[in-house]
Amino acid sequence: MKFFRKVAFYLPTIGNSWLLALIFIAGSLAAAGFIAALVSVIPGLQLSTAVSYAVSMVIPFLIIYLISNQKWHQAQYLASQGLPYRKVALNNPDFGRMGAPLYLICAALITIAASIVIEPLGELIPMPEMVKQVFEKAFVNSSLRDMIISTCILAPLCEEFLCRGVMMRGMAANTAPWKAILWAATIFAVIHLNPWQAIPAFLLGLLLGWVYHQSGCIWAAILMHAANNSFSTVMMRFVPGADVDGGTLDLLPAEMRIPAYIGCLVLLAAIIYLMHRFGPRKSLKQPLQ
Repeated sequence: MKFFRKVAFYLPTIGNSWLLALIFIAGSLAAAGFIAALVSVIPGLQLSTAVSYAVSMVIPFLIIYLISNQKWHQAQYLASQGLPYRKVALNNPDFGRMGAPLYLICAALITIAASIVIEPLGELIPMPEMVKQVFEKAFVNSSLRDMIISTCILAPLCEEFLCRGVMMRGMAANTAPWKAILWAATIFAVIHLNPWQAIPAFLLGLLLGWVYHQSGCIWAAILMHAANNSFSTVMMRFVPGADVDGGTLDLLPAEMRIPAYIGCLVLLAAIIYLMHRFGPRKSLKQPLQ
């Protein structure tokens, strides 16, 4: 699509990325207020979580479109004058010696393993009752179709496009890659807007950023995010005894929790080594055109 080709010319700095994050947060709050007003004015109106989420994305995506279009026109002018311009493709995949199927399978597996390994850190901050109610509405009380659309499809697509595809790619073009990965993960944690998710989101964001930086494949990051959210969806909807503020390990008998945790930790380390050893040697940084 032409929009995604134009995004390649938009390379936000760290400061611009934070501004974009604030716009996203403001847009989410404005969308929540707009939807609440609609529901209060129109009796009986019920909007799905998927619709609410899509509305919250309108403002940041519009801003990205307008800036990307402006940057694209600037690049066209520079090219016509024989002057250099900057461009970093949103998706430029390379999977090294592993090949796409094995690399993507490994990316999904380390996401699930990492989510289990991270669980004890996430439990350091108790889930507030208000947040628990929101999660129960999204994961338990909504329809399965709505949950799949909002949590397993829209959230991975939109948030990875925003945090990795736009912000991290832009920051990596303007600073050291490790700084871009770190800042993108921090922003990813902040935009979730609750302390309970902050630590898991930050650590998962580091993993997502590393894979995107290594492979240049935005679809790998989207797949990982979708795998994480789909795993949570399956646990919440189909596993007896699962709770929104509980962990996967809590569902196991006490004597199996430590072995299961160690197994996930070993699997995580082994696959990361495999991807580092046989995966691509790619960088989001690209020279002037």
